Amino acid sequence: MTHSVWYDADLRCSCGQHVTRAADTRLYSYRLNPEVRDIRLAPGQTLALDPEDFDDAFKRLRAPAADDRLRALEVWSCPSCGLPEYAILTFVPTPPDDYRLESVEAVDIEPAHVPQLHLVSWRALESLRLQSRAHDAAVLAAIDQAPLA
Repeated sequence: MTHSVWYDADLRCSCGQHVTRAADTRLYSYRLNPEVRDIRLAPGQTLALDPEDFDDAFKRLRAPAADDRLRALEVWSCPSCGLPEYAILTFVPTPPDDYRLESVEAVDIEPAHVPQLHLVSWRALESLRLQSRAHDAAVLAAIDQAPLA
């Protein structure tokens, strides 16, 4: 088992031509789920996590303020065009030990997005490094310059 969380959300790819329905979205966070199984999570649903559980799936850029939303960058692939795409996942802490998925937003990632992020998935970092576009190199540079939590 992969301990993955699969996100159920309709997403539009950055070319603007394709909308992927929630059931077909290839958006997931590997090793986020502390249980020994994969699960599906839709906006509005909660997941029992300790704050440290995020460190298995994501590189921490900065800590959110107390009781603040946690914003994470994840990679997904458009099944129509096959290109790597990115989404910002927003989690809200819900005491005592849960996080509610507030939203999933497909983004054409820019360096300007990085200051609003708290986490970047290891999968997204790998995807950005494998791309040969100067645009992706600029995003990686912004991530590397982010003050660590």
